[in-house]
Amino acid sequence: KINDSRVLDLTEVISSNPDKYSELNIENTGALKLNTGAKIIIRNKNRVNLRYGSKLYLGSNSEILVKQGGLYCNEGALIRGNGKVIYEGGIIHHIQCASLADYVIRDSTKYILDSNAVLEIPDSTTLHFTGSNTALIMYQNSVIKLGVNSKIVIDSLAAITAKGAQFTSLDSSGTWEGIVLENSGIDSIVNCTFSDAKTAVSIINDPGYSFAPRVFKGNTFNVPAGGDHTGIYGE
Repeated sequence: KINDSRVLDLTEVISSNPDKYSELNIENTGALKLNTGAKIIIRNKNRVNLRYGSKLYLGSNSEILVKQGGLYCNEGALIRGNGKVIYEGGIIHHIQCASLADYVIRDSTKYILDSNAVLEIPDSTTLHFTGSNTALIMYQNSVIKLGVNSKIVIDSLAAITAKGAQFTSLDSSGTWEGIVLENSGIDSIVNCTFSDAKTAVSIINDPGYSFAPRVFKGNTFNVPAGGDHTGIYGE
């Protein structure tokens, strides 16, 4: 546990051995809780590993800040709480460090890409946001690159807010699945660019969910040639 307003700063290891780094591991039966206002900073070469079956609880106003060269590795942890995971802008980040089919973020947690941050998602991976107040937030010129058969799912009143962001393929020769908004919350996608997706945005609303207003404005869809590809699909 990290107490209220305390900071765990994984500072860069200065050593004659360039391979040295600090590592925080949450094993498969373990849990890490960040209390209100607590913070973890992951700096160059250092890493936080969340093993499969572990739990991460992010208290109100808590955050994990992933800086240049830092690794935040989720191998299948359950993530909950009203905190934030922030990817610093201007650099490339990786969503995981081991193969994982479904990467779930829930219970009001926010994932934030600062301006000019790049997040890479490997092949056959789902980045899944679920539950009220859970959100993916992307600032100007941030980019998400997705591998073949990968997708982003926003459901059960979770939401996406993206302005001036890009969604594209990790490999320019392949296509990614797209973004699925299924009974999502108040989404806002403005002046964004979608490239190389099979179906860039799918909107699904079940009768049991009240309609939430969504803002789609000024977006560009670069639909791949050939095949059954589309920009926006709704049902």
